[in-house]
Formats: sequence, structure tokens, C-alpha cells
Amino acid sequence: ARFLLACALAFPAAAQFTLEPAGPCTAEGVQDAIKAALEPNGHRVKEPGGAVLVEVWLAKAIPNEKPADQPRGSDFPTLPVGALVGVIRYARAGGDFRAQPIQPGVYTMRFNLQPEDGDHQGASPRRDHVLLTPASVDADPNSRPGFDDLVAMSRKASGTAHPQVLFLMAPESAASFPSVHHAHGREALLVKGGSQALGIVVVGKAEE
Repeated sequence: ARFLLACALAFPAAAQFTLEPAGPCTAEGVQDAIKAALEPNGHRVKEPGGAVLVEVWLAKAIPNEKPADQPRGSDFPTLPVGALVGVIRYARAGGDFRAQPIQPGVYTMRFNLQPEDGDHQGASPRRDHVLLTPASVDADPNSRPGFDDLVAMSRKASGTAHPQVLFLMAPESAASFPSVHHAHGREALLVKGGSQALGIVVVGKAEE
């Protein structure tokens, strides 16, 4: 018993990412129409040392629609491509699911499906992602840009040929909301927007 206690003292539990309320979105650069479409209370994710990594505000009305065709490989078949999911502010530099750097700043998040082609085979566990676009150039909360248009918008965030992507995972049935979920070296913000339960991976990348 003494040995076990000594081990517990010598190897304390790993520090965790934490979550706290963020209040309404006052982030600079967010278009007025987008800001008006956001929930009044956001979520602030802090790193183990206490520094703020991101703040997230969900859209008030995240669509939940029956699709004409069931998309393969998706955990969010009722979420239309291009739909506004919310706004995310990076207080400090981060990284996306393709290990591309994310510059500090404010971005809209819109839903998109990873293409089913050889270039993306095995890049993600599922096809569901949100693409980031600089908030200053995304003005209409009701627009639903198609795949190509959304990729072009998101390239303005990444500065590369590839969009700025965050993986969207389906929370487990026993998940609590809001919370930060740690698994497989990733940190996911678990939130509910209306009837949509979302897991936005804010730390972590696709397996090589």
C-alpha cells in the first residue's frame, strides 16, 4: 500500500484540458449577421497550463434535415454540406486535422464531407469535418456553399491548396455536454447545438 501511495505521489494524474463559459461572441471581425445567428453563450477551452486555446460559439439553428440520399461514411447524415455550425476563435496558434498550422484569429465553421477518392483514403476515421473560413469574409449565416466553394473559402484560412479542417466526431451516447473529451491523443469539445450532438476535435491530427 505504501508503495502504491508513493507511486501515486511520484506520478500524478496527467493535466487535462478544461472548459469554462465564454459568454456572448464579441470576437473582432465576425460579421453582424453571423454574430446574430450565434447562441448567446460560448465555450472556452483551456490548455493544461491554463492558457486559452479556443473559444467556440455554436449557431442557434444548426440544421437537422433528412437527406435525399444517405451519405456513406458519415455520422452526421442530417447535417447539410455548407451549413453554418458556429464560430471558433484561436487565442493562440493551433493545428488542424491535417497538421496544418492555424493562425490566431476568428473563423466560421461550416460542415463538409471528405471526398471519397484515392487522395483522401484513410485520412480520417469518418468523412465528417468542419472547414474554417476567416470570419471577415463569411457574411451570410443562411448560405450553404457547395463543396468546391467551401473549399475555396477555407483556403483563405489555411493559405495552402488544402482547406483548414477540423474533424467532427460523433459523441458517445453517455457523453456529457458541454465537456472536453480526451482519446487517442486528441481533444474534442463535446457540445449540443439544438438536436445535433457534436464533437469538434480542436487538438489532434489524422493518423499517419
